[in-house]
Amino acid sequence: MNIQKKIIVFVSALLLAFGSFAQSSSTIYEGKKFYSFSVKVTPENVKKFTIEDNKNNFNHQQYVQLDVKDNVFVAVASVVDANCNSLGFLAINGRILQRANTGNGGGNFYLKPNGAFLVTQNDIIVCETSQISRYQSNIVHGIQSGPMLLNNGQINSNFGIASPNKRIRSGVGTYFNKKGEKCVVFVIADEPVTFYEFASLFKNKYKCSNALCLESARSVMSIPYIPNKTDNSSETICRYIKFVF
Repeated sequence: MNIQKKIIVFVSALLLAFGSFAQSSSTIYEGKKFYSFSVKVTPENVKKFTIEDNKNNFNHQQYVQLDVKDNVFVAVASVVDANCNSLGFLAINGRILQRANTGNGGGNFYLKPNGAFLVTQNDIIVCETSQISRYQSNIVHGIQSGPMLLNNGQINSNFGIASPNKRIRSGVGTYFNKKGEKCVVFVIADEPVTFYEFASLFKNKYKCSNALCLESARSVMSIPYIPNKTDNSSETICRYIKFVF
């Protein structure tokens, strides 16, 4: 077993010791490196997710250094305008602060279908925007972003295999492990990738049914025990998806 594999095994065991069934890892897929954080979806773990505003307006590097410890995972949450207002659905602590946006426009957010990451009382949902209303009465936290990478196991038909549009992308998907247990996985690319490449990772590596792109232009993710390039980002992120175990 090489050193990198030993580190990953050690990290996995350490995270499992916290009782959250969480795992940090890095992987090479189609010659490119990705970092991931996966969590088993249980009623206990679901309650450990929050969506929090960056109230002190720290840039991401400052936020990580001051507010993120080894038992904390964070990822950029929602696409926003210049005033930090979400372009789409936003719910925090059971309050719906912004309704779903089904309009058209420019930019990745409006590349259809877009979708949502939802935390309900007992579950984690990744779904198309049109399905948010099915869960609305039970949503504790939620954001709308886009585009959907996978919908019912199928790669978004708007993605070009040979697209020149490459970014450091971050995303989230849900899948079932070999034991039939539902899990949620957050992934960030180490280098610029196309939407098609990113969607293929969720489909073929993680066997996700649904997956959503969280951000492309301003992707950040802080993963316990596994540093990545975006930990040093000077971007100021308006709000974060946060998991504390």
